[in-house]
Amino acid sequence: MEHAGQLAADRFAAGALLVQLLMSDGDMEAAWQAADRYVPGWAWKELSVRGADTRPVDAADLYRPGLEKDLRYPDSKLYPDIAERLATMAELYEKGGRSADFASFIARIRQDYRKRPALMKALDAKRL
Repeated sequence: MEHAGQLAADRFAAGALLVQLLMSDGDMEAAWQAADRYVPGWAWKELSVRGADTRPVDAADLYRPGLEKDLRYPDSKLYPDIAERLATMAELYEKGGRSADFASFIARIRQDYRKRPALMKALDAKRL
């Protein structure tokens, strides 16, 4: 694991390898710590799924970087998937007892992207 930690510090590995190894060893707490320290990279989705029961809000927040990237430029083909990911986040925030925080987050998204009617329609379809 020490070698994996060294690889995780490499900006190209971005911690994904270490997070993946720790999850495969069943050490979810260490995987979360590695994700916090090095960024989970491509292992974010598995970490989110596996951590949803014990750390639902942290699991939800792993969706944010991808959402921010996908919302940077208008692309109506992405909006149904964006809405689906936001719906997943809503469920996780609710599970974590922080629905009000998610409501603020979605309100900010609606405000910031209000001039994207296809996005608003996708959000409406998911009741967000």
